[in-house]
Amino acid sequence: VMDELIDKSDFYDLKRSGRFLVAELLTPHQVLSTSVCGGGLRDDVCFLVNHQSCEGSGHESRFEVIHALSEEEYHQQVCDEVKLDANGVALTGTAANVNYAAWVGETHRELRVCAVVMAGGEGNAGCAGDPASWHEEDANWVKRHPHEGTINTMLLINWPLTPGAMARAVVTMTEGKSAALRDLAIS
Repeated sequence: VMDELIDKSDFYDLKRSGRFLVAELLTPHQVLSTSVCGGGLRDDVCFLVNHQSCEGSGHESRFEVIHALSEEEYHQQVCDEVKLDANGVALTGTAANVNYAAWVGETHRELRVCAVVMAGGEGNAGCAGDPASWHEEDANWVKRHPHEGTINTMLLINWPLTPGAMARAVVTMTEGKSAALRDLAIS
């Protein structure tokens, strides 16, 4: 599958290729990430990768492969598949189809912000305080709740932010996501 350029700026290239959505950071950035491997606040990330790890349902064989690997092994496997150095990748995964990723870029004077969102909209409108879906015990995951899903967001900003401003951006992004789910009446 050929790379499809989704968005381009002086600071990043955003491409879709098969099951992968990849933002290559062309200039040094601070990255705040929930990536299981190397997540947190970092300044050495070169690529943001969101990938379709499996199908939304009926893909038990892939689920078994994913859970047979450690988090580090899975991170490395995905990075090998997309041919990137795992040390410079902030990685997220989803069952949502990468072809349906929504993105919007806005510019005001010298500020450019691009939001890329991947989600399924049927059962993942959970919010803080909802019952947990999974419980980890003795290195095994036990399903606790019938609803599952992810809503992954890449927010690319061409302007350096303080850690506090990055935290505020995440809060505002989450409020926007919650408002969108409410407006769409997704229970």
